[in-house]
Amino acid sequence: MLVSTLNEAEVEVLMRGGDIPDSIRNKAIKHAKDRIEEGLSPFSAHTPATSKKFTPFYAYEELSNDKPKTGGYLSALLRGLGEGITTEFPSMGGRALQMIGLKKVGKAIVDWAEEKSDEMWGTKPEYEGFARWLYEAGTMIPSSVIPGGLSMTGAKILLKMTRLKKAIDTTGKVLRARKLSHAGVIGRGGKAVGNLKGFGARESKIMSARAVVKASKAQKLAIKNFNKSSKAVDWITGASVGTFFGLSQAQATKDTMHERIAMLEEQGDIDGANALRSKLWWAPLATGAIEGIGETIGAR
Repeated sequence: MLVSTLNEAEVEVLMRGGDIPDSIRNKAIKHAKDRIEEGLSPFSAHTPATSKKFTPFYAYEELSNDKPKTGGYLSALLRGLGEGITTEFPSMGGRALQMIGLKKVGKAIVDWAEEKSDEMWGTKPEYEGFARWLYEAGTMIPSSVIPGGLSMTGAKILLKMTRLKKAIDTTGKVLRARKLSHAGVIGRGGKAVGNLKGFGARESKIMSARAVVKASKAQKLAIKNFNKSSKAVDWITGASVGTFFGLSQAQATKDTMHERIAMLEEQGDIDGANALRSKLWWAPLATGAIEGIGETIGAR
């Protein structure tokens, strides 16, 4: 019954023993048929030295041992990035769409991502230590960078950040020109050494000082506007990434809860299924909110 197509919850049920739900039985049958069609034995083959009667615990351990293990840091990171771009990001996007009501479209994207993950990457590797951390981080980086980059670019266009930056450059040039002009009128010790065209020494000194003050205020205002918009861009970017992760996590929680409810009902535990069902309205929202807030803060 223990086949590679089972999810973690189903493996846990097998390890506990007892009645086998139809969902597990059907997956085992399908797995056996697929192997027979490929000309393979429906059973896992072992050499005489390794064959033994497996309990669910040992069978799960044996299945886990089939996963490739490696400690290569660079390969772990690259593998994680590859999976993150090609399958993890689309899968999260699909779950987010499901959560906001686009169930059919979102489900189709999730199913496609899972199918492509099996085709492109095969069995997930079992990295250890720091290599495992790099692998898991790599899978999540694209899901943070892609929506973050898109929302940041959109926010900068919306808030006209390029124009605000140009205003800082322009006012800076004007201020430097006014200061040079003022230096030509006022020498060391504050004495007038030159006059503005058409004005006397006193008027030239006053007008030159006013021009410097005016240019300085203009540049300060331009810098203030730019900094204010920069903070808004940071908040928009963080909120966008947080919302993306929060919606995806909420849908993942909902899917897991539905799977467990179905499993409990198949086992005849109706009370347990109803107790879990009563939490469906708030548990996904709670886990999504926690994930979303954390990502919002982290992305800023």
